[in-house]
Amino acid sequence: MYQTAKPLFMCCQTPLHAGRGDDLGVVDLPIQRERHTDFPKVEGSSLKGAFREAFATQNRSIKLFDESVQLEPGKSMNLVFGHPDRGDEHASAIGISDARLLLFPVKSLRGIFTWVSCPMVLSKFRRELQDVAQPSIGDFDDFDFETMTGQVSGSQLLINGGTTLVLEEFAIPATPSAEVTRLGEAFSNLLDLEVLPQKLAILSDESFRYFVKYTTEVITRIKIGEKGTVVAGPFNEEYLPEKTVLYTHITASRIFQEEKEQKGIFALTETDKTRGTTEAEKVAGYFKAGLPDIVQVGANATLAKGLLKTIKTHL
Repeated sequence: MYQTAKPLFMCCQTPLHAGRGDDLGVVDLPIQRERHTDFPKVEGSSLKGAFREAFATQNRSIKLFDESVQLEPGKSMNLVFGHPDRGDEHASAIGISDARLLLFPVKSLRGIFTWVSCPMVLSKFRRELQDVAQPSIGDFDDFDFETMTGQVSGSQLLINGGTTLVLEEFAIPATPSAEVTRLGEAFSNLLDLEVLPQKLAILSDESFRYFVKYTTEVITRIKIGEKGTVVAGPFNEEYLPEKTVLYTHITASRIFQEEKEQKGIFALTETDKTRGTTEAEKVAGYFKAGLPDIVQVGANATLAKGLLKTIKTHL
C-alpha cells in the first residue's frame, strides 16, 4: 500500500518518441496514446525504466532530510525500484503513473507557437492534483475551465482585430481573456516557464484532440549498415514535440524487507522516529534527491531525442 503521492512535472527539451510497437496508420512507429481519447501519453513502465537507468549510475552521497547519506552502489536503487534480476524477492517501493499530457505546443501565426489545452485535460489535471498534493499546490481550484473554451491569454496571439487565432493552417475564433492569463501565470509558477502566460490558448476538447493527433512531429528515417548502404527504411517515426508539458504521480511505500539491516539507508533511526518520519517519506526523499534535472526517455538516445526536464519542486 502506497503511503505518499506527489506530482512530478516534465517538459520535453527535445522531441520524444515513446513507441507503442504497432503501425495501424500511415505512421510506421507511432507514439503511445490513450485508447479512449487519442491523447498522447507515456506509459508508467517506460518512465520507471528511464528513471531507474538514471539512478543506476549513482555512487555518491545525497542529501536526505538535510542529512548527508552515503549510498551503497546499487543497493538503495534496488530497494526502491526492485531488483532487476530477482523481481520476486520484494516489491518496488516506488510507483509511477502514466505521464499525461497537460500542455501541447502548436505552431501559430502570431507568437511563433502557442501552448494549447482543453477543459477535459484541465479538469482531470485539477482532480488528480487535489488527490495527490497535500497541501494543494498552485491556484487551480476556482477556475471554470468550460467557460474558457475559445479564449487566449492575450491579444498578441490574435489577428483580425483580436478575433482570430491561427494555429497551423486553421483560423479559430478566439478572444483574449484575463482568466486564461491568470491560468497561464499559475502554470508558469508551477512549471517555471516564464513565457507561458503570453502563449496559452484553451481549445474545445474536439479541437485539442485534432491537434494532438495530427500535428505531432513525424520524421522519415533510414538505417545505414556497416557498408554504408541502406539496410532498413525509409520509415516514419512519430514524436511529441519539444516544449510538450507532461505530468505524472510518484507514489512511495515502505521498503518491503522485514529486517532492519536489509533496509539500508531507509531503516528508521531514532531521529526519524522522534520527528515522525516514515520509511515511505524517506523513499520519496531519496527519489527527489537522486532524480536528475534531465532524464532521457524513449527511443533514439544517441540522437539526443527524448530529453525531459524534470520539475521536482513539488515532489
